[in-house]
Amino acid sequence: MEHLLFEHPQGYLLFELKEYEDISKESFSEYLKLLEAIKLVGRLDFQDLDMATQNIAVLCNNKLPLELSNFLELNNVKTLFCDGSLKSALNEIGIEQKNCVNITRGIRHNLRKFLKNEESERKQFLLSTSHAFSRNKVEFSSRNEDSVLFHTVNMLDQVEKDINSYTMRIKEIYGWSFPELFGSCKNNDEFIYIVNFFLTGKMHKNINESRLETFKTLKTSSIGVNISKEDVENMINLCDIIEKKMEIRANLKEYLYDKIEIVAPNLAVYLGEYIAAKLIVLAGGILNLAKAPASTIQLLGAEKSLFKALKERSDTPKYGVLYHSSFVVKTNAKDKARISRFIASKISILAKIDYFSSNRTKDYGTEIKKLTEKKINSLTSKQTIENTDEILSRVYKKINNI
Repeated sequence: MEHLLFEHPQGYLLFELKEYEDISKESFSEYLKLLEAIKLVGRLDFQDLDMATQNIAVLCNNKLPLELSNFLELNNVKTLFCDGSLKSALNEIGIEQKNCVNITRGIRHNLRKFLKNEESERKQFLLSTSHAFSRNKVEFSSRNEDSVLFHTVNMLDQVEKDINSYTMRIKEIYGWSFPELFGSCKNNDEFIYIVNFFLTGKMHKNINESRLETFKTLKTSSIGVNISKEDVENMINLCDIIEKKMEIRANLKEYLYDKIEIVAPNLAVYLGEYIAAKLIVLAGGILNLAKAPASTIQLLGAEKSLFKALKERSDTPKYGVLYHSSFVVKTNAKDKARISRFIASKISILAKIDYFSSNRTKDYGTEIKKLTEKKINSLTSKQTIENTDEILSRVYKKINNI
């Protein structure tokens, strides 16, 4: 006996095919003609809106909801005409799937006669289900906030490049007037603040007064020459642009830190916010980072060097963006590659925890960070460190009060 499944917003209808029909030629838009080919033998209605939304979500993933699976088993279905996307799921429970487009189209055309309920009630339920399902899809997408990190990190890198480029232009021009200044400044930010002060007299809040006095004294003995009024005006405008970009950079960093705390709290604690975000972007998302082996994570950011080394048959790089990690920076040169492998393996673990765990805690990252610091110290002291599995087990028990 062959059956036909029809899905609708309020549940499922199960029909029995009375006899074989040439579905390639027949049209079943007429209700009486449709009844000659099928017979309604079962009906499963959704109890509430949540049940409807959950069933639709499961069906969209080409899987069988538990309610539908039990419904088909109860009616002893062996061959089922339904949507082709369910073929794989039906095969798993021993049901053969077939297609029946014309009869399905006829059922949809005459659906209200089979349901026998108020048209307004059916439309209202359809509208509510649509809204609930759309809301669920939006909420699911919002979980993938790592997509926001892509744009934020790229914008941050671009702003940083602009600041460095514009600062070099200021250095070249203002270097004629005060060549000793750039080498005496701690960083580009301080350089721009001091230049703007000498050009306009405006005191920036981030300027240290004692440092400013040092620069004033240095300027009195400078070997620089006077610059034209037009050059001064251009530099003032460029300094204003740079300071605005610095504000944008600060806001982007703050925004990035807030986002990475949501997306990957353990990675953020372990590596720092920017390095963690950079790794996620280079991997193509936190899910890809969680799936990647430690050897791949270790070389993220060094792809060009890797392919060049493979092409020239030379030594391959030992680290990519991990080179800027605080762990690698403070490690001896001979141990940098070794500690990079260790860090990459821990990143792989923490990325899996951040993506798949429903408990948004930083405890795993904090404990693994302590372990890594002990590992770095053990490279010289030769002390034995705790096993990673023991740490993860201890943190899990602590979180779940076991």
